[in-house]
Amino acid sequence: MRKPDPASVASRTAARVVRGGPDRLWTYRDFADLNAPTTAVAAALSRLARAGGLRRIRRGVYYRPGTTAFGETRPTPDATLAASLRRQGVRGVAAGLEAWRHLGLTTQVNAAPLVATSRRLRLAPVAGYRVRTTTRPGTDWKRRNERAVLDALRSLRRIPDATPEVVLDRLLLLLRSKRLDVPALLKMTSGEPPRVRALLGALLEEAGTRIVPPTELEELRGSLNPLTTYRIPEAVGRLKSAAAWNLR
Repeated sequence: MRKPDPASVASRTAARVVRGGPDRLWTYRDFADLNAPTTAVAAALSRLARAGGLRRIRRGVYYRPGTTAFGETRPTPDATLAASLRRQGVRGVAAGLEAWRHLGLTTQVNAAPLVATSRRLRLAPVAGYRVRTTTRPGTDWKRRNERAVLDALRSLRRIPDATPEVVLDRLLLLLRSKRLDVPALLKMTSGEPPRVRALLGALLEEAGTRIVPPTELEELRGSLNPLTTYRIPEAVGRLKSAAAWNLR
């Protein structure tokens, strides 16, 4: 098999970076369709960085800055994190405090952001912040809010600045206002512990049939052992359907 011409790889890589415009991050995976060795793409990006056309943000991640009245633009931490995950072929979404804050469940900010990922990995600090990861297989990676809801139910008593009752009230409000994709939420429950599925079922039943059809609720109920009970007294005081989902 004939090897790609390094000069051709360099020119095609440079042309793509130019077409991509300013204020954009690049990783080796963005050039996979060139059918060139990663080493050739890495050399081309490194050469562009030395020439001043790109900035090396971290290993395998480069940024083409834009220009404003205040100088060069810089990539946001979120964009840098997303590029770092993309470089390693990992899907991920914000989790923990950052995601809960977005839903109005807490006002706290974590100095070490948490990211739910499709597989285990270690990440170097992003923009000076240490990043922690937790695996959540089976997640729809376009559904950050739904992932955050399931994680909130997992950590009902451990959300800073919020009581379990307040969390349940807020989640019920989000469901009733249709700010959550219920079909996606139900699909993602397959990888969740039974107590989370039971708690979600009670919330959905409380939200009403216009939010979720009874047939889908029964399917969720069928995934639970009818003889198992779940000790979540906070839910009993807030959700009328708690007992029907074996919450005690």
